[in-house]
Amino acid sequence: MLLLLSPAGYKPFQGVSYEGIAAAVIQHAMADLPPHLSPTFKSFVATALTYDPQQRPCALQLLDHPWVQVCAAVQYACCVC
Repeated sequence: MLLLLSPAGYKPFQGVSYEGIAAAVIQHAMADLPPHLSPTFKSFVATALTYDPQQRPCALQLLDHPWVQVCAAVQYACCVC
């Protein structure tokens, strides 16, 4: 959730109370992501927040997501220079 909070400026699930936020999570009612975020980042967030735990990838699997791979390659290139 912190990964989304920084670039979007808000939490992925909205509600005026803890109960409201819990209801949004249960109903899969994630807030729309801002249009300035890349499709690859949006895909990563959607994958990481997969509702069904049987379908949700673990952290190690998320490291193979294209968004993470691109970020890792860019950071590595910056460190090498």
